[in-house]
Amino acid sequence: LEEKNLVKSSSHKVDGRKRLIDLTPKAFKTIEKMKPIWAKMIKGLEEITDTKNNLMKAMNEVEEKIRQESFYERTNRMLKKK
Repeated sequence: LEEKNLVKSSSHKVDGRKRLIDLTPKAFKTIEKMKPIWAKMIKGLEEITDTKNNLMKAMNEVEEKIRQESFYERTNRMLKKK
């Protein structure tokens, strides 16, 4: 993360063995960019897990939904909708 300039670390003032980790401005910008994607991912998971029956039937429904459209494909579809 340091190489990607997403975090910066420094030594603790009292205990030099400790490292303090802070997010960089680039990290905060990245987080803001990711929020809409995370929302779509959550929505995709909700679609996959939206079952109203017993556990075994629910698991079968989830497997079938994933077979029809993977989590990755769902997320991409939702990102394209915007």
